[in-house]
Formats: sequence, structure tokens, C-alpha cells
Amino acid sequence: MSTKLIDEAAVETAVSAAKTSLISDSDIKWIRQSALLERAYYLGLYKGLASISDSQSLNILLFHTLMNTAWERGSDNTFNSTNIGKNFQQLKDDFNTAIKGEKLAEQSTLDLMNQIHSLDNQWRSCVSHSLDLLNQNKKIADELNRSVENNSLDQDQHHEFLNKLDPMRLEEMLKFISLLEISHELSKNLESKN
Repeated sequence: MSTKLIDEAAVETAVSAAKTSLISDSDIKWIRQSALLERAYYLGLYKGLASISDSQSLNILLFHTLMNTAWERGSDNTFNSTNIGKNFQQLKDDFNTAIKGEKLAEQSTLDLMNQIHSLDNQWRSCVSHSLDLLNQNKKIADELNRSVENNSLDQDQHHEFLNKLDPMRLEEMLKFISLLEISHELSKNLESKN
């Protein structure tokens, strides 16, 4: 069954309606706070319309979408929504106040230090627990592999081994640890110092 293609006027109507909805529809206007989300919104529209139209105006939609979402917006930078980001902003505000000749407030520095110490403790705990689990997994995997080689496992024993090896026990800790990999700038800066 072939899809009937829509004409240029229908494409322009759909694009106009999508743009209007993005601005005025309270259910979806939050998308505009992020360039990445808005780009995904319009790329979805583009892909949907491209499958039912051969309109050249879609190329203009694609061009404008990419141009209008090329720079990050407030919601794209999650640093400012973290406690460290908020404390750092307060530290910068305090510094700017001191530049104007007023006394430098110390509380923002202390708050930032406390937050970093707290995250350091969480980090160390996650790393320690993850390594403990991985070492346990390695021992269990070695035992499982020996038993498989010797054909000395029944189905229940095999399931017991697999239950002990379940990687899901690690997932939340590894997600936390992997957050350092998300910032490529941090990785580049640390690598250049070494």
C-alpha cells in the first residue's frame, strides 16, 4: 500500500502548526528551553513529513532547524542545576561583590568545599563497592567456567552462578562513576596536565 504524498501547501501548514504549537502549547513549550530538544522536535517533524512529501521546502525547514539550535540554551547546561553549580554561581557573585570594594563572603566557599567533600565520599564509596563486586564476579566467573569445562553443573547450579553474577547490581554505581566521562573538556584538561 503506497502512501499518498501531500502537497507543498499541506507541508507548509504542518510546519506552521508545529512552530505555533511549540510557542503556545503549554504541554510542549518546555521543549524550547533546550536547543537539543528543539532540534529533535523539528527533526522528527522533518522525518515524518519527508516520508509523505517530496516538498523542497523541507530542506529549508531542516536548514533553519539546525541554524536555530546550533548554540546551547540554559537547559542544555545541567551544571547550573546542580548544587555545585549553584554554589559556584554564589561564589562568583560574592567575588563580583568584592570587586566592587565590599567584603568577600566566605560562606559560598565553605558550601562549595562541603559539597565537594560529600561527593568525594560518595565517589569513593561507589568506586570501592564497584571494585569489590567486580572482584567477586571475577572469582565467581572463574568458578563457573571451571565447572562448565568439567561438565559438573546442573541447570539449577548454573542459574545460581548467573544470579550471583548479575551485572544489574553494579549499574547505579557505574552510572555515577561514569559521570566524569561525560565532560569531554574535563577529560582533555586532565589528560593535558598528565
